[in-house]
Amino acid sequence: MRITDLIPGETYVVAQSFRDARGTLALEGDEQTFERLSFGPAGVFEVVFRQETLFLHTEDQSDVTEHTERFLRLAD
Repeated sequence: MRITDLIPGETYVVAQSFRDARGTLALEGDEQTFERLSFGPAGVFEVVFRQETLFLHTEDQSDVTEHTERFLRLAD
């Protein structure tokens, strides 16, 4: 699953902690309700959750953007 596969309105649980391009820490167990995704300048995804906005650089956080299932899973 890629970051572009997230479904608006769905709640995801952080399965593995990670930091975004601005240093924000998403902690294992955190719940995030996905709202929208945009692709900004310099190869950065702006991932807007109801709880916070994460910025993921396509190169520096490629593990998260390309293998999202390792870091986010649908809440039960």
